[in-house]
Amino acid sequence: MSLRSYAKPNERSDETDKGLYKIRYYYSKNLTWRDGEMVTREFCREMVALSKAGAVYRYEDIIAMEGENEKFAPAGSNGYSVWHWKGGCYCHHKFFRKIYFRKRKGGQFLPNKGLANDSVVKDNVDSLKPKGVEAIRPIDTPSRGSLKYK
Repeated sequence: MSLRSYAKPNERSDETDKGLYKIRYYYSKNLTWRDGEMVTREFCREMVALSKAGAVYRYEDIIAMEGENEKFAPAGSNGYSVWHWKGGCYCHHKFFRKIYFRKRKGGQFLPNKGLANDSVVKDNVDSLKPKGVEAIRPIDTPSRGSLKYK
């Protein structure tokens, strides 16, 4: 299944839609090169391309990706959390928060129509505290993202 099919940014998020605010996430937009060759995994290449094309995800969309990258799951398990571990061991990617707020017209808030009547308040809110696990790159964890031998 294409990773694009997981993106449902206009649907309500029970986890992150609060009042007039919505939080969506996008994947890092960088690729890793070594000695002139791209070493980024296929999952990350697709997610980066989607982010560069403007794809954003609800929390629920990312959780639904659990079947992706299952080859990186801990030994004896087929579950793998893209939310926590992104592209796997040594991955340099993370998710960034994008905060939306409902637009107004004539002093009245516009109706909720997905993201159509919302505007971005803050993009790449990496500076917000506390940072969630979505903002931690697997390479920066003690195991460097390896779950095979835990």
